[in-house]
Amino acid sequence: MEQSRELSREEIKMIEYLAGKADYTLCENWYAEYKAIPMNDGGMGSILLVPDSLPQQDRVFKAQIADCIAKDVDDMTVVVSLNVDQNNFLFELDIWRCDFSPVIGKLEMTDQEVTEIMGTG
Repeated sequence: MEQSRELSREEIKMIEYLAGKADYTLCENWYAEYKAIPMNDGGMGSILLVPDSLPQQDRVFKAQIADCIAKDVDDMTVVVSLNVDQNNFLFELDIWRCDFSPVIGKLEMTDQEVTEIMGTG
């Protein structure tokens, strides 16, 4: 697994957008308390979110709290999801480009719901 790093501005914006959709409260400067660990996802951009105060090995996925559709620079659909751990701390920003290829550029968030393109709901 790769080393931890600071969250990028784009990651912070996506997390704040999804947290807002989920009515998940983030404190001011919340991102200063988290590190990002890039996941082995073929270059799509998923990251584990590790709070400075908790050891990663003691945390497990609990739930997806929000998702949205984004568009890559080539107009390919990308699903972006925000997940929490068993203690409701941010756990993962999951990014899935629908053709399984790496994300090309900055993602453009849309108001389109995942259920609209996946046919579920």
